[in-house]
Amino acid sequence: MEETFRQTREEYQSRFEGKWLGEIRSSIKRDVQESRIIRRHAVRGIVRRNDKILLIQSSLKDVKFPGGGIEAGESIEEALKREIKEESGYTVDKIARHRGYIEEWTDAFESDEHVFAMRSDFYDVMIIEKQDALKLDDYEAELGFHPVWLTIDEALQANMGCLSPKRWTKRDTKILGIMKHEWENGDA
Repeated sequence: MEETFRQTREEYQSRFEGKWLGEIRSSIKRDVQESRIIRRHAVRGIVRRNDKILLIQSSLKDVKFPGGGIEAGESIEEALKREIKEESGYTVDKIARHRGYIEEWTDAFESDEHVFAMRSDFYDVMIIEKQDALKLDDYEAELGFHPVWLTIDEALQANMGCLSPKRWTKRDTKILGIMKHEWENGDA
């Protein structure tokens, strides 16, 4: 089960520092009490192979970075390695650097009174090229998740052309746009 954080903003920020890449707010609730915020921390891998990046594509053709929630008692590194292995079949060889994080604020499914806040940290990752079988969660298999190698432009086109985008599509499209800008300016 993924760890859900119920703590103050100061505790949360002191635990998870990093470069802020942006915020996505789909919740209309403002000034929510800290006790009504359900927090989740996730990790996502950026894996490059020449001009392509490893992404997870759904049957709707939208793409996302491999990754997911940190489970209770699991380190960031352990979660990143586990999630990439499960979703792509690739084994992480090295976690190179922390690129930054993005925060998402949405209405919580659990209650009309709560807001769900998720922080996703992005890391440059190197993999071992041998690919094993996927170990998808039930909902991931239902969505037709499978690994693909795409250029940034192909990935952006896939997400912008998706007629029924998922919650993560907006988040990962934002990160793809940041990466495109960095790569074009030699900042990658």
